[in-house]
Amino acid sequence: MKKKFFKTIGIVVAILISMGGLGTLIFFNYVGDGSYTEGKYIIQNCEEYPDAYIKVKGDTIQFFNIDLNALCQDKKMKDYYRSVEKGNTEPFLEEDLARVSDYNRAFVDNQWTMKYDEYSKSGTFKYVDFCMIEDTLFGIVLHYDSFHKTIEVYYSGESIMFKK
Repeated sequence: MKKKFFKTIGIVVAILISMGGLGTLIFFNYVGDGSYTEGKYIIQNCEEYPDAYIKVKGDTIQFFNIDLNALCQDKKMKDYYRSVEKGNTEPFLEEDLARVSDYNRAFVDNQWTMKYDEYSKSGTFKYVDFCMIEDTLFGIVLHYDSFHKTIEVYYSGESIMFKK
């Protein structure tokens, strides 16, 4: 009777230790510290740019084979002019406006450096990053899901999904 009891206790302890180890493995592989997993993220839902992808390396992210100005710029420019008209935003000089509203310059032609310390956690495996060009109202919002390894890019009320 005692042998059966100790055997059962041993099995339960072994199962608990295994579950703890599995939990730790899942935590460090999927949750991590909120930084993006390095590699190539392929576009999932944009017929206009079927070959587009995002490359993540270290703390940088860069878009390829996509024209972000064509997707984002017109709507954001309307928002900008509306905000200036209402007096909520100081107007830019034309050359400054051209620079800060150029999404391709910020995210396609150059690597964007992620600011992980400014991240917002929005769920168990989800993080939000506001990539605002020179602290203006021009930019994109990235939703990173560390469990599914996806980056969803939000711009002017629309979104595009990229998956590793």
